[in-house]
Amino acid sequence: MQEILKEIVKKEEEAKSRIEEAQKVADEIIADAKKQAEKIINDAKQTARNMSENMKKEAEKQIKERQNQVLNKEKDRIQEIQSKWQSKIGSLSSKILQKIIDIKYLTGNLFE
Repeated sequence: MQEILKEIVKKEEEAKSRIEEAQKVADEIIADAKKQAEKIINDAKQTARNMSENMKKEAEKQIKERQNQVLNKEKDRIQEIQSKWQSKIGSLSSKILQKIIDIKYLTGNLFE
């Protein structure tokens, strides 16, 4: 009977030892999984930051290109208007100056 008790105690100790070893292995697996999960999360965050920065740069580039297109279009339009009126302005200013001289000459107040 004592031998049976010793055998039972021995089996219990072996089982306890295996449970402790299994617990250590499980703890190591959990710790490794946590490290891997943390690395994956950090990598995902960095990837998201990089993607966000790239998207922001691309959006800024597109906005700048659009602004330049609008500015160039407006510059061309203004230049067209200026060239259209440039000859007329010169002609009109000459006519106005001549009218002023004629009025001054007719009134006799040209050099006063």
